[in-house]
Amino acid sequence: MTSDTPVNSADFYPTFLEMTGISERKQKNMDGISLAPLLKGKSLDRDEMYWHFPHYQGEGAYPSSAIRQGSYKLIHNYHYEDDLLFNLETDPYEEHNLFDQKPDLAAAMKFRLTESLHSVSAKMPIKNPSKDLTEEIGHKNGINVKRP
Repeated sequence: MTSDTPVNSADFYPTFLEMTGISERKQKNMDGISLAPLLKGKSLDRDEMYWHFPHYQGEGAYPSSAIRQGSYKLIHNYHYEDDLLFNLETDPYEEHNLFDQKPDLAAAMKFRLTESLHSVSAKMPIKNPSKDLTEEIGHKNGINVKRP
């Protein structure tokens, strides 16, 4: 079975709970949704997915938050203090930032991302000005600079 429906690892826990019939923990710390309907050939009831990674990481990850709506993904980069917008359908490697070409879409997605982060009292990162991650991870302002 294959599907083009976007999912993420946060969906595994609620899927396992539903498929095993364990329901008493369903409302506790639930970030994802159950994939059981998808596995039964139905669609998922989700319009957006969110990620929040407020940390620097040894292998070069920088603090960021993201929202995906349909084929578009907006990333707020806390290290570079900028926003990136990609159409994953036409640009799966996230190499062409559309933020300036689609300002209304970018603003709406940024509003939804900010609203979501506030609704869960997300911890916000503290910038580390001594970090220049360009060489370490091959990105400059979120755009891949190493890929040919």
